Amino acid sequence: MEQKRSRFALGLCTVYCLAEIADLALPSPYARSIPFEVMGLMFTLIGIAYLALRACGVQQATRDLQPIAFANRYGLTRREEELLCLLVAGRTNREIGEELTISIGTVKTHVHHIYEKVGVSSREELRDRMQTETIGAKSTE
Repeated sequence: MEQKRSRFALGLCTVYCLAEIADLALPSPYARSIPFEVMGLMFTLIGIAYLALRACGVQQATRDLQPIAFANRYGLTRREEELLCLLVAGRTNREIGEELTISIGTVKTHVHHIYEKVGVSSREELRDRMQTETIGAKSTE
């Protein structure tokens, strides 16, 4: 919802900016002075940049929440959720162990539990399942 609002506001600002540019190019008899026009245009461009950055931030936050929602759907523990995020990011067992300061054997055990709970047998299947379910969840919104 927030993303739709940001895009709508970005669209309105863009239309206003284009109208300001057209007004500068084809001044009417009631046109304001040029400095005010330039100032209005600058504020509009700053607003567009702000909204664009905010929309990108919302998209990134949504992407960050996808593994968490997936983990909740399959009843993964918090530690398994951490491993899921690293697995989906393409990390190896050794890299996961180093980052979470656990042994490779413990990583393998957690990965095995994740596979059992989700019903997959490889990292590729896990990524595919997560991607499929994430896309399916987006289409129902």
